[in-house]
Amino acid sequence: MSILSNPIMAITADEELGLWLILNQLNFLFTTILLIIIVFEDDIKRLTLENQKLNTQIEKSRVFVNLGENISGLVHNMNGDLGLMSMAVSMLEEDVEHKAVEFVRKGNKNLQSKIRNILTLAKYSQAETDMEFSINALLYSLLEVFNINKQFRIVTTNTEFTDEVFFYGNPSEISQIFENLLKNAYEALVEYKTAMDEQGHKDYDPVLTIGIKGQTTESIISFSDNGPGIKACLEKDCTGDCSRCDAFKVGRTTKKEGTGLGMVSVLRTLEKYEGNMKIRTSPEGTVIEIILARG
Repeated sequence: MSILSNPIMAITADEELGLWLILNQLNFLFTTILLIIIVFEDDIKRLTLENQKLNTQIEKSRVFVNLGENISGLVHNMNGDLGLMSMAVSMLEEDVEHKAVEFVRKGNKNLQSKIRNILTLAKYSQAETDMEFSINALLYSLLEVFNINKQFRIVTTNTEFTDEVFFYGNPSEISQIFENLLKNAYEALVEYKTAMDEQGHKDYDPVLTIGIKGQTTESIISFSDNGPGIKACLEKDCTGDCSRCDAFKVGRTTKKEGTGLGMVSVLRTLEKYEGNMKIRTSPEGTVIEIILARG
């Protein structure tokens, strides 16, 4: 007698058949899952590795998150010190040589400008809603922060802001676009400078130029450098329209510790705002244009 027909369990022949069918389906399901794991083992390993890299990058970014959370208090204290400096300069004007006073005054003014830029970035980075904001102010504030990195200071940075451009959207999201492009540009130029120095070409000076042009229907924000070009774009017949290119996908990167997520994020955000990114690159340099529609 089958154990399934034991009167203690009180199941019928139909129920026994139903249980058998369920067990058979579960067995098929487990077999299918096992086959999927075997077939896609390499992909699963790759995705696991990319996830580990991403978690590592997130941990590295926590320092900047904490900086953003505490920056308002820090700047408030700095502003207080600047106020005392201004008072001291006023008191010393009659007793100290005029040139020395002007020197201190100029330093005070520059420091106040840096603080305004940092506060602007802190405000935009924490934005959760759409608003009208200045692209110029956002880029100035980002450049101020990147200039903190001593390694990036070997790059000569120029700004050619032809127009004052305002945009309606989430400044935090637009900031992420510019952050990714600036970070990629600075890192690539520093790496290229190091390689050129090692080859004896110490006369190479890396240059990055950021431009802003406001047109009737769109605004163009450009990032131009004199680096070695973007390898992924040079290796294929590039049309310049990055929205149609498969070079910028998750997992595709030219960096040793990269994941490809940065450029994917840029393109997704641009798609959300009906914008676009175009690239012109050669072994003599690269121009990346971000096109944003004007309301």
